[in-house]
Amino acid sequence: MEYLVMLPFTWGETDYVINDRVGQEIEDTPNFRSLCDGYLLPLREDTVEHCYIVIRRFQGDGKGWLPGEFIDLRDKSWRNEGNLVKTGYLERATASEVERALHSLRDSLPSSPEARFLQDEVWLTGQYITQEHSGRQIAKELGCPVAHVYKALHSFNIPMRKSGIRKKEVS
Repeated sequence: MEYLVMLPFTWGETDYVINDRVGQEIEDTPNFRSLCDGYLLPLREDTVEHCYIVIRRFQGDGKGWLPGEFIDLRDKSWRNEGNLVKTGYLERATASEVERALHSLRDSLPSSPEARFLQDEVWLTGQYITQEHSGRQIAKELGCPVAHVYKALHSFNIPMRKSGIRKKEVS
């Protein structure tokens, strides 16, 4: 079995950081059980790293999560990600569950003439990544709510910038 590092730690002379992978040889260490307590997350081959399905209702990241909801943490991380899995609040999502969730996001986008741009991955990537327009700037240009822009960015797995980073102004 392979494990994903959820919290940084040192083993022997090696420093492990978040998202490193560790092989099954770590199971032979005396402190393996304590490492499983939030530091390591077992990986199954059919799952997608940092993508989850909510199993039990909980509060996190400023909102309430309900069973069956999809959480994609590929572009961010939660300190307690491993503990939420261990305690049964989250279950790792399979590749097919991720694809269904992202397809569902795309299908839920509005169908107005302006929204066709939100369904164009190349155009959206050009605006957000290449030209560094903010979600708010794109929404203003299209005349739609900013939430629709971020939903579209998320549905195409376009990496989000951290808030507060200055973007180029629209000419």
